[in-house]
Amino acid sequence: MSSAGGNTAVFVTNDGVVVVDTKLAGWGQVLLDKIKTVTNKPVITIINTHTHGDHTGSNNMFPATVDIIAHENTKGET
Repeated sequence: MSSAGGNTAVFVTNDGVVVVDTKLAGWGQVLLDKIKTVTNKPVITIINTHTHGDHTGSNNMFPATVDIIAHENTKGET
């Protein structure tokens, strides 16, 4: 991919994986594949630091069971 957009952080917890920002659209599978190289635990939470597409663009690539945490203004923007 030519542009990666924002940064992503991953925290492996006892319950599962927390992802901070999912980058631009099209990066979801790349992130999921990279996470699998570190742990087999499922992604359980996404935290979006803000609404821009380089932070929320690949949210839809994660299972519907993943909780998404974001500022309330983000709901109307994505």
